[in-house]
Amino acid sequence: GGPGGGPSCGHGDKGPGGRGGPGAHPRFSKEQRAKFKQKMQARFGKMLRGKMQLPEAKAQRVEQLVRANMKKKRPLHKQMRQYHETLRALLKSDSNDQQAFADALKGLKQTREAMRTLHQSQVAGLQKLLTPKQQAQLLSAHHKMRRHMRRGGRRGHKGKRGQHSGQGRRGQRGQQGPAGDTPEQG
Repeated sequence: GGPGGGPSCGHGDKGPGGRGGPGAHPRFSKEQRAKFKQKMQARFGKMLRGKMQLPEAKAQRVEQLVRANMKKKRPLHKQMRQYHETLRALLKSDSNDQQAFADALKGLKQTREAMRTLHQSQVAGLQKLLTPKQQAQLLSAHHKMRRHMRRGGRRGHKGKRGQHSGQGRRGQRGQQGPAGDTPEQG
């Protein structure tokens, strides 16, 4: 078994999802996470007031709505991690406890539905506060931030912004295709 007598998932004493404790990220301390959270909130506020040019009162209402929604999402994310951890442990132990699998899958489905409902309520709230153009700006900024976060805060592979030494998802020659493969004209 794992720490505390629970099922081990092969991650040593790191807790759910291989993290350094319940819900903790293995590389960052509590202080670092708090600092990062403040930085992201400041960027969000700057974007609302700067790029989107929202009046102060409206920007505060949007921030309040998003912050409240994030607070409600936190326990749901934790639940989802726990259900995933349970499924991983059951699979790793090659369990045949069909009821345990069914319970974890059912809980995961219900949690996802709760997340979806929460997301829909946030979108509805934003639709009341923002014009369609402002909603599109917010959505675009959100996607841009997520891409940035997936890269670990980096802008590109190597070199200056936008220069990726010719290699992308398709590899070095993926953009032009195999040698001699040129579209025919005519």
